[in-house]
Amino acid sequence: MKNVIVTQHGNWFGFSPSGHAFYNKNDEIKVNGLPSLCLSLKNNHCYCVEVRGYTLNGTLWKPNEINAIVTQL
Repeated sequence: MKNVIVTQHGNWFGFSPSGHAFYNKNDEIKVNGLPSLCLSLKNNHCYCVEVRGYTLNGTLWKPNEINAIVTQL
């Protein structure tokens, strides 16, 4: 499992399967919605270690919450 930093912008999530912490790199995956994020993390064998960004509804997801969902898939 690769450790990744997830960026959250509202309901959009992004991460790099290679594990870099920079925005707008060529391998960044962007998805809309938490279910899509969790499925993408599982398919790329990634583990969320940090969540950065903002949210519009007041809920910034925590890494342990995301990882718990991924392990259930």
